[in-house]
Amino acid sequence: MCSNNLTFFAGTPLRHAVICALDLGHNPTTLDSNLLFIEIRQKFNHSDLPPKSQYEPVSGFTLTMAEMPGIILFHPLLTQMLQGKLGGDPLLDSLKEANTHMKKKGCLRIAAVLLQAHNIVDMVKIASPSPAAARHVQEADNWGEEWAC
Repeated sequence: MCSNNLTFFAGTPLRHAVICALDLGHNPTTLDSNLLFIEIRQKFNHSDLPPKSQYEPVSGFTLTMAEMPGIILFHPLLTQMLQGKLGGDPLLDSLKEANTHMKKKGCLRIAAVLLQAHNIVDMVKIASPSPAAARHVQEADNWGEEWAC
């Protein structure tokens, strides 16, 4: 059975952004070759806020795996992450392995989110819901083009 809980990141808004930005409720195959890049920053009054409320999105966009090499050339933080000490191939390979596992469980698979904060880019894995749950979530509250605002 596919879980509707986030297994890799405890942020429901991030999961909702994945569903809406990739249009998973209407086109679940976009998860096969697309990912999200989201930049977040600490809010001005972050020290007065609980940890879950200290950050806000600054920008975001979707991109395909085929576009990744071009993006890397123009984004030095991605270059460090994907070609630096961590190595991009093991990260992307781990995503493929996780997707195979989740597909067997009946889920849409794992969504990759490149998350930038504090001059660091990391790949966050988000467990996607079942196709029916993604459709329900998106139809109930479709952020459309406003998913990163």
